[in-house]
Amino acid sequence: MGRQPRVWYPGATYHVTSRGNRRSAVFFDSEDRMMYLDLLEETKYEFPFKLHAYCLMTNHIHLLIETEKAHIKKIMKRLHSLYAIYFNHRHDLCGHLFQGRYGARVVKNTTYFLEVSKYIHLNPYMASIVAEPEDYWWSSYKEYLSHSPSPLLTTDRVLSYFPSRDPELYKQFVELDMREEAALDDHLEFYNLYLHYLSKYATANLPSWEDYDRGKSKTALIAEMKETMHFKEETPAPRR
Repeated sequence: MGRQPRVWYPGATYHVTSRGNRRSAVFFDSEDRMMYLDLLEETKYEFPFKLHAYCLMTNHIHLLIETEKAHIKKIMKRLHSLYAIYFNHRHDLCGHLFQGRYGARVVKNTTYFLEVSKYIHLNPYMASIVAEPEDYWWSSYKEYLSHSPSPLLTTDRVLSYFPSRDPELYKQFVELDMREEAALDDHLEFYNLYLHYLSKYATANLPSWEDYDRGKSKTALIAEMKETMHFKEETPAPRR
């Protein structure tokens, strides 16, 4: 039985993941990572798309891509074919660089879109590579905080969910769970409630988050959300 075709339509957004064959490294050094980003930019020029987030780990890759007129398979085929040729030639290797077909999960709503951007930017921290997510050089997180992203990256969509498109509020959103000890046994409940709150009520209610008390427990935070929204104990949507 053949593989199912990728779901695609103009404007579709994807969380793209790809891992090294047998979980081996796909980047040996900074030169490899720079070449990958250069090829990503060249591919963007040939098949226009919006890159909302990226993270280049040693043996895998995360991209948050919003397509335009070109199918995601054209984008990824060009990018990874050219990179594999470069990598094998430079390091005197042969054979497959990437393990199987890349993953491409469609991001269908704001909640999931924000969650994916957060997950991508926390990847190096969760892997205990850095003490702070912004210390990792090979992700887009530092560009969100710098106020001067590279032409490769599009920050407008992510920041549009925060008052005044303030990168500091996005930073608080990404790092909230890092800073507090868990106050709930069910982290999934917290994430879904918080993301649901953010995606639906950010424009109206988030200015007060500029004065957010980092010492406030998650329990207190959720109580505040429910009071603000007149929340009626709805069941959180399952995490994708």
